[in-house]
Amino acid sequence: MSTFSDITFMRTVWKFFNIFLITPFYNFNENTIHSKLCKLYATFLIALKLVWIVALFKNENLSEMVKQFLFTQKFTFVAGLATLSVLNLLSVIKSSFLDINTWKMLVKSFDAIDSKLQTGGKVETSICKNFCFGFITKQLIFMIFVTYQLYCWSSFLKISVLQSLWASPTCDLMYEFQIFTFLMSLLQSIKRRYVLLNEKVEAIKTSPKMRHELQKLAQVYRILGETIETWNKLFGYQILLITFQSGLNVVSCINFPLGVLDRGNFDIEIALCNGIFLLLTLSCFIWMVMVIDSTTREAETFITLCYKLQENNEIDAFGKITIYAQHFTRNFTAVGFFRIRKNIIFSIIGNAATYLIIAIQFNERQPYHS
Repeated sequence: MSTFSDITFMRTVWKFFNIFLITPFYNFNENTIHSKLCKLYATFLIALKLVWIVALFKNENLSEMVKQFLFTQKFTFVAGLATLSVLNLLSVIKSSFLDINTWKMLVKSFDAIDSKLQTGGKVETSICKNFCFGFITKQLIFMIFVTYQLYCWSSFLKISVLQSLWASPTCDLMYEFQIFTFLMSLLQSIKRRYVLLNEKVEAIKTSPKMRHELQKLAQVYRILGETIETWNKLFGYQILLITFQSGLNVVSCINFPLGVLDRGNFDIEIALCNGIFLLLTLSCFIWMVMVIDSTTREAETFITLCYKLQENNEIDAFGKITIYAQHFTRNFTAVGFFRIRKNIIFSIIGNAATYLIIAIQFNERQPYHS
């Protein structure tokens, strides 16, 4: 059964993410990327996306619906579409035309860490902690929500489900969810390796070869730090866009039903659909931030354990190893704009609340167009 302790679990779903070109077409055995195939498929996906955007702007049903929106609703709707489109196109481009060598570095880093920690071939006995079980469960939950959302909007707009799918950002949201799923699988893998590393530090306290073993663990710590740097290079812009999109969704999901309520055309199913979407959006974002924050704390714990070993044994060599390891402590960042820690959650909610108040004030001053 698949476990986060062994990176080979990723091969199980890598081909699934290949469908969306979130990951490049990768040969794990030869550590090579089929770059020509990636570029060809990326060109097809980008062309398909551009055709969809043109068709979306020419869709009469959507145009009529948007005309009824208040200015704030139009703004959040267009901003949401733009952000999702940029996020998805960026992911395709970075998996095909850019960062090919960076993808190789990411896989090599995981292989090197697993080799040093000797985690290859590990089996997860708990079904709840099994990667494949969790992956399938999340996909099913999300697909149930998407189906319900399409049903609600098709009923509200009095159009077919297929028309609702074509004239909405549902496909983009599904793509964003797959990006999130892939990022979370990598984050949990990195965190798991820091946990294993700290467990090994605790275990060598009574070892006669403590110094030698600590040196080896410090090397693993260095590779993990480099892995985080690689992760930032590959996904920094995606994290920035996901953060912005999460805040925008909070404003949009609350602002839309409030505007409809003012108009006297309140629909309980639409309100419920928005509420569920808001809950999913915030839950996914908070979960991602909490995993990143806990991973960073695990990295800091390693340095703390090294200092404790140095104090208890009073060996100068331990101090040098600790300083060496401390140099490779890395943080997850959104392209260097900000570090991703727990306080970002309150910043997003606070900013969203501020913009929501501004949006409500705009709504009160502007009547709906008939």
